[in-house]
Amino acid sequence: MNTEHLTADAVSYALANGLLHGEYVNGKQYFTHMPLSLLPSPVSEARVAQGERLNVLFADLLMRISHRPEWLFDQLRDVTDDYTLHLIAIARKVTQSPLYQPIIMGLLRSDYMIDEHDPSTLLQIELNTISCSFLGVEEKLTQLHQFLLSADEAVSAPLCDFMGVSAEQLRSYAQQPGFNLTLQNACRELAAAVRVYNEQYGVSDTAILIVNQEHENNNVDQFMLSLHLMQAYHIPCVWQTHGQLRASMVCEAGRLRVQGKEIAVVYYRSAYTPADYPSEAEWAVREQVELSRAIKCPNIVLHLIGCKKMQQQLCRPGVLEELFEGDRAKAAELRQCFVPMYPADAVMAEAVLEDVRNSVLNDPLQFVLKPQREGGGYNIWGDAIVETLRRNDQKELASLILMKRIHPKEFQAIHVKEGEAVVHPSSSEIGFYSAVLYNAQTMEMIRREDVGILVRTKDASSFEGGVSAGFAVLNSPIIV
Repeated sequence: MNTEHLTADAVSYALANGLLHGEYVNGKQYFTHMPLSLLPSPVSEARVAQGERLNVLFADLLMRISHRPEWLFDQLRDVTDDYTLHLIAIARKVTQSPLYQPIIMGLLRSDYMIDEHDPSTLLQIELNTISCSFLGVEEKLTQLHQFLLSADEAVSAPLCDFMGVSAEQLRSYAQQPGFNLTLQNACRELAAAVRVYNEQYGVSDTAILIVNQEHENNNVDQFMLSLHLMQAYHIPCVWQTHGQLRASMVCEAGRLRVQGKEIAVVYYRSAYTPADYPSEAEWAVREQVELSRAIKCPNIVLHLIGCKKMQQQLCRPGVLEELFEGDRAKAAELRQCFVPMYPADAVMAEAVLEDVRNSVLNDPLQFVLKPQREGGGYNIWGDAIVETLRRNDQKELASLILMKRIHPKEFQAIHVKEGEAVVHPSSSEIGFYSAVLYNAQTMEMIRREDVGILVRTKDASSFEGGVSAGFAVLNSPIIV
């Protein structure tokens, strides 16, 4: 199968449509096309339906936990890392303040793999509640794949065999309008949150504050959202880092202003890593923003719900049943996607987890150690797991979660990086985007919408799977 022409067209399309990834060299930013899969990956209709159903259940769950912040804080009572402790301290103060804004927005992404030994269900890797990336470029990549496969000569028998789909399925996919519009759907939901704020306070001419990172490599993806918000909804976006907000932000009687604009929605594309808070000044900015009446996407409570410790706590027997007020059917359906998770300090200390301890020490490749922080490249794998556990540093272990490893089915994929196409044995991770807007005090679900699907494909020999971190390529789904 000759892919030279397809690769050239893919790179040209990517450059022409903003599928770009930046890198800073000596203080200057340079761009190349996003690392991408030349062809989309098949995802079964049944798994898509399951992912969308899980979106509904997680939305309900998040609202229920947000309604009970003291319960959340109790679940996190054993965390020891400074970053999460700072978040908890601010959340305690904010939720007890008369200025607390109970309307919360989330642009969420729940990431899954399908284990080769049980392809009948999605298995959750994590639920991302803050700074979900690729909402802009995923829509563009879907359109790139549809463009490549729209030419009759592209749909050849060797290509269909390589992808494991029929020519009819490929042609139907290429001609499917309005498919996987992650950018447009996300902007529609952000605009809806602005309308809710404007109506609540009787104001207009408000803006969205996007809190970003310095030297952001994925800024084109983020800028796509602000561009579409202005073009489609006439909503301006103000871009600021935490450091810049120290000088530009004014908050009076709950009203947040930045650069003279009243802020209706604060959209975080940062704040998920300790590096975003180099000093107490940045934490003070986060607290001030949280105490404003602006709708946060997410607020600090929803941010905390997405931490690894909470994911592990939700796996415990009876927890989902309590949160769903005895609805065992909902709890069972949600638990079906959970993978066994354990607090790393308990694995080394508690007799009840002796079997787990022996398993991980004897066969660490069946597990992964995860820290509280988000972003790719921070997980601990293989022999390094054994070394970490045997050190038995209780403070270190208290900040880590041990998770049973998922073994996805391998397939051949064509990875395109810096204009070069290479076939790799690969595996994929499927992320389901969704948006929620709810009142945590009244438990009113104001809006809940599916936003689209992200596929990330990595070399099967690689443990990690982050695109921005350099471990994977961006991909899109073809539903079969």
